[in-house]
Amino acid sequence: MFGYLVFHTIYLDIFIKDITKFPWVKYVFNKIKHVVNFMMKKPKFLAIYRTFQDLELLKFSKTKYAYLFLVLERLLKVYPTFKKMVICDAR
Repeated sequence: MFGYLVFHTIYLDIFIKDITKFPWVKYVFNKIKHVVNFMMKKPKFLAIYRTFQDLELLKFSKTKYAYLFLVLERLLKVYPTFKKMVICDAR
């Protein structure tokens, strides 16, 4: 079972490396990196974010397989939380 998962994560990592050769995909992934890095460096943002969401944001890492896919997936999961944070009036 473990070998099966490793195979698929490696395959996904290779796929993402190939797909980032397209300029528009590379642009989107670079924007995602900048947004995540900006949010991770702001303690006030993280404190507000943690009051709305139990899931932590994932940091980028070159050593993990398919890290870009995992970060993108997590951002899509917490997107409604970002919308709540912007609309909320609490300070």
